[in-house]
Amino acid sequence: METFKIACDVDEVLGAFYPAICKKYNMPELQVDIWDGVGVNKWVADKFPELYNDLDFWKSIPRLSNPSSINFEIDHYITSIPDFLHDIREQWLLDNGFPKAPLICTLENKVKTMKALGINVLIDDKPTTVQAVRRNGMIAFQFVPPYMSNYDKTDPFTITHLSQVNGILEKLK
Repeated sequence: METFKIACDVDEVLGAFYPAICKKYNMPELQVDIWDGVGVNKWVADKFPELYNDLDFWKSIPRLSNPSSINFEIDHYITSIPDFLHDIREQWLLDNGFPKAPLICTLENKVKTMKALGINVLIDDKPTTVQAVRRNGMIAFQFVPPYMSNYDKTDPFTITHLSQVNGILEKLK
């Protein structure tokens, strides 16, 4: 029986970062691939660095997923933000009722972090991260927030709700 060590991304999986940044800058929420850094939502990538010092923003991101939907054990959270935001992000997780687990902040490759921690499953929203994890022989769930349009609808590891994770993993055991 395979043992799964699961990591979960935070923004766009647990927290609704995109709607929060749209609200902050009075921009429309569009159904697009918001991670490309080009095109109609290039402004998100452009504004991201100035958010680093806006602690109120990080505290006020609304939940995207309900903690009670998590029917599996999260071993780590891995989030792509600077390390100096660790404590505010950790507090956000606790304040929003998510299971307690170590939080890793990285602006580097999540695959490298997963390997160092012995993690073999990642739940993430970013298509390029999901592809990189899979290329390295690990399991990656493509989480699809309601405003994301760039994903493979035929992929058996594409999920729209965290409650889907456990059922898929059970089939792999």
